[in-house]
Formats: sequence, structure tokens, C-alpha cells
Amino acid sequence: MSAPLDTLHLDGEEHHVTRKEELRKQVDYPSDPHTRLKHAFYRRYIACWMGKVLQGRWAKPGTIIDGFAGSGMYSDGLDGSAIMIAKLFREHICRPNFEPLTYVTNDLDPRRCEGLGGRMKALPADDRIHHVPVGPKKFEDIVADVRTQHAPPGTQTLWIIDPYGLKQIPWSIVSEIVKVPKNDAVITFMADEAHRYRTNPAMVSVMNGLYGDDSWQTIPDGLSTAQSKAALVKLYCDKLEALGCHASSFDVDVARRYTRYSLIFATHHQAGLECWNSAKWSADPTSGRGASAATAFQPSLLEPDIEPLIDDFRKRVGIHDFTELVNQAQILGHTEPHVRSALDELFREGLVVRLSPAETPKKAPWPATSRIRIFEAGPDDGGDVIEA
Repeated sequence: MSAPLDTLHLDGEEHHVTRKEELRKQVDYPSDPHTRLKHAFYRRYIACWMGKVLQGRWAKPGTIIDGFAGSGMYSDGLDGSAIMIAKLFREHICRPNFEPLTYVTNDLDPRRCEGLGGRMKALPADDRIHHVPVGPKKFEDIVADVRTQHAPPGTQTLWIIDPYGLKQIPWSIVSEIVKVPKNDAVITFMADEAHRYRTNPAMVSVMNGLYGDDSWQTIPDGLSTAQSKAALVKLYCDKLEALGCHASSFDVDVARRYTRYSLIFATHHQAGLECWNSAKWSADPTSGRGASAATAFQPSLLEPDIEPLIDDFRKRVGIHDFTELVNQAQILGHTEPHVRSALDELFREGLVVRLSPAETPKKAPWPATSRIRIFEAGPDDGGDVIEA
């Protein structure tokens, strides 16, 4: 929960209004600094998703479902996610090539549904994006009908699941969404709340609903706050992976509270990972793990931390296609440029050679068509660097 907001009653007494109370009462409520970070992250990822899904020889119409869409605007003038996404489609550089997009929105508050509907209608007309308002309803109450009518099997679908509280995203619903092969999901996981609830006996049912069972109780006692949050996020990602998904997370820090929440991603496709990892490393060029409103999308003097990728490649002794290594890197949360940097390092250590093509430009030694041999490090190698 955010810090209390002060208001003054007519009797002169100060009253504290919590962020949660503000969200309940107001149609358009103020944004937080981290909201802009989240929306910038959404924009980076969804722009890539649109480019991958809605154009190309085999492209078909797609669907985006925003389960907690709000009114479309914050009281300080920032566009809400629904309006941001609708504008992004219209303004995308590849828009002339796009297949149609169905954009489904919902919110529990009828005032916000009405406000969003009016703001959607005020946008420039575009016959390739079809807005379908389905609220005001609980998120779990819209899922079955939306899947049947707007996201049937075979339709590439992106779910934006950004709840107001942990009770609103029961595992029974989330798991049914993400297990569908062409469904991707971005889930706001409120790590602060989950950490507090983990040790509160009154919140056992909420935590069981969030995870679908009591597996969260296996997280050991005595962890620091940061360790507890990391364990809760990892467990959620592990459960997604058990359903056959690739899962990843990006932490959002707020006012010195590390991992206020995490954006958790689930997909079944390498292309989804490519878009997600690009957004992660754009927001946090050093580690790709998380950022605050003050640090996100800022240049860094530090090199990207790709040691985990280099260590993984060292274990892959044998012959590989470049694309195979890229796929593995994406699963580990890295990008194609990271693969080339990792291969450069292993080449300097004498552990990698390019088998084909025989010749390449000096500054581009690892083209996409490369076939590569990785050697096992000898006991005396120890990372020795080959001199040019």
C-alpha cells in the first residue's frame, strides 16, 4: 500500500486517505512515478508484440485483453494503459501492414468503464482496431466468455493482468489463461503485499488463492525482506514454467522499497521472449532485472552483466548453430547482442571457433548463419585470454 495521502476535514482535523481508499473512491486517480516506468515498459514490449504478431506472411488478427483497464486516464493527465495501447496501435510505424486487433477492456467500477468508453470513442477512427468493453465485472467473471468470443484457440492473444489487489488474480483463472499455447500474459505481481501476507495467518486463504495451493508455505523462515520477495516471485514463475510456459520477471522498485512489485511474463514462444528481453534490458541496461522510476531507461556506464550466459555457454561443449544459442540465451533472459558478446569473450579465452561461414567482416564475426564449436575448458585454461 502506498503512503497515506493527507486531506483536511471541515472540522479542521487531518485525515489520512490511503492509496487503496483513493483508488476505490475516484474515477481518475493520480499516477505514481513508477506508473510511468510500467507504461514505458508496456509500450516497449507491446510495440514489439504488435510487430511480431500482426504483420507478415502468416499473420492473423490478434487480441489484447486488459482485465483491469481503469478509466483510461490518470487525474494528472497521464494516459492509462488502455488509451496508451490504443494509441500505440494507431501510431505504430508498421501500422499499414497490421492485421486487425480486437482490444477487450474491463473494470469492476462502472464509472471507469463509462469513462474509458468515452475516451476510446474520442480517439481517431481506425477500422483495424475494434474496442470491446465487457465490464463492469470481476476479472474472473469475464475470462470464460472472452476466451470463447474473442480469444479462441489459435488466436494470438496478449493478456494484461494488472490488478488492484492479489485477491483479484486467483491461480485457478491465471493458470487457465497461460496454459493456452498462443496466449501471452504480463502479470503485475504485488511482491510487497505477498511478502506481508506470507507471515499473516489471516491471509492464508489469499495466498492459497494466489498460488493455487500452499506451496508458498515451503519458503523458509528467517529470510530478509528482499530474499522473501525474490522467493515468492521465483515460486510464481516456477509454477508458470510447470504449465509449459517460459517465464520471466522484471522488478519495479519504489521509494527505496526494492521489488515493490514485479512484472511477470508468461509465453510459449521464442518471439515473445525476444520482445520481453528487449524491454527488460532497455529498462535496465546493466542487469535486465529491475529498475526504479529514477533509473529506468537511463544509459549506463557499466557493461551488461552477461557472466551467467557465458557460464552457460561454457557447459555447451560441441557444435551449435548461432540461432540455437540465441534461443537458449532468450530462455535465460538475454538478447541476441549478448550472445555475440559472450562468444567474443569465449573466443578470447580460446574456447570457441566459428566453423562456418569461412569468412566474415572483421567487426561482425558471428553472423546469424554461423556454425560454432565450443570446446571444453582444460584444467589449466582458467580464462586465459588469447593475444591478438
